[in-house]
Amino acid sequence: MDFKSKGPSMDQPSNEIFWSFIAQIFVKEIDFQGIEILLEKKDKPVFYIGQHGAALGWLALALANRVFWSHQQIERPPGIIFHPLVYQMPLLKNLAFRFSSGHKITNFFQLIKLIERGKILEVGSCPESSNCNFLYDEPVAPFKFKEWIHLAMKIDKDIVLVVHSGTEQWQKTWKWPFSLGSLRGVHIPFMTKKIERLRLKMIPYEPPFAGAEFKQFTKKEQESIVDEECEKIRAIMINEWKILDAA
Repeated sequence: MDFKSKGPSMDQPSNEIFWSFIAQIFVKEIDFQGIEILLEKKDKPVFYIGQHGAALGWLALALANRVFWSHQQIERPPGIIFHPLVYQMPLLKNLAFRFSSGHKITNFFQLIKLIERGKILEVGSCPESSNCNFLYDEPVAPFKFKEWIHLAMKIDKDIVLVVHSGTEQWQKTWKWPFSLGSLRGVHIPFMTKKIERLRLKMIPYEPPFAGAEFKQFTKKEQESIVDEECEKIRAIMINEWKILDAA
């Protein structure tokens, strides 16, 4: 099942008009695939593990999420862990608060408390983190921020993987005339135009262990399991991105 948005219109509810208007500043067209996965979980907390894409790719993903749920007229309070520097930048600071339901979330402890108190239902992170600024052999960079997947497995919430195509328009790529292992160059953030078409695909992910079972392992065993799952998740993302991009 797909969902498409091409901007605000007068027949939309006020919340959707707001998010569609903001999104239209950055993205011309949004195309969701696999929305039935999200609708099945509309009453549950969901952890999104997203492909970072461009350094500013998170902005496009967060906007697409808000446009989708406002269109469904379903209130799903979001919460995203942002780097503290984001809250020092005027425009991004205001958007960060909006994307986190008015909360300033910069670490896991704040996030967990808000989830436990039922203050947020939509939670997301991009485990590629700053590795997204480098050009690798594959379209999804190695995971630098594995703690997020560790947390998602530990507290036993639904996990949805997200891959997307389009945010590469917000960067310039400098390919090196040489290689450093799997590194091939760098991506430089360069947002000078709208994304013509942002395509996203949702993929459900089932951890190998339930939360209670996962907690029974030692810390070292948990880290080993998380490392293995990170490789599996990255492989899934790479494959799904190639399918999405070729469509």
